[in-house]
Amino acid sequence: MEKTRPASWPVRAQAALLLRQRQQAKRREAAEGQAQLEAPQQWEAWLQAVLPLYFGSFAERHRAFWSWVWSIQPGEAVRPLLAIWPRGGGKSTGAEAAVVAVGAPRCRKPLRKDKAAASGERAARRYVVYVRETQAQANKSVGNVAEMLESASMALY
Repeated sequence: MEKTRPASWPVRAQAALLLRQRQQAKRREAAEGQAQLEAPQQWEAWLQAVLPLYFGSFAERHRAFWSWVWSIQPGEAVRPLLAIWPRGGGKSTGAEAAVVAVGAPRCRKPLRKDKAAASGERAARRYVVYVRETQAQANKSVGNVAEMLESASMALY
């Protein structure tokens, strides 16, 4: 089923949406014939298995960030994290991948007993607030998260 496109959308945006929908349909068809794999339960292995195009090695700041992300539990308050990283330090990619990690139910099993434990699925959060400086940056991040969620490797899990 195609999403409706507002008539006010530029032709280029309408074409991009249509192309994305066709690509999603092809990925779904390809994934239907494959058994789903069990996602690794440790953050480093999870990132390298589920989002291999985005992650390789990790600096200490990345390890601290991903340990914090992995500590987020359903129904529990999140301990604040303040991280100041240099330009090119992976801030946007990390934040976008964290959106995927805390929102993808089949990719992480719960660390503690909760409602999700019965099904073996876990989504730490139903939504994430992610603020960017400009609308253009926000649009790019939404597209990046969509690419991660729609990736072939993600479909395997």
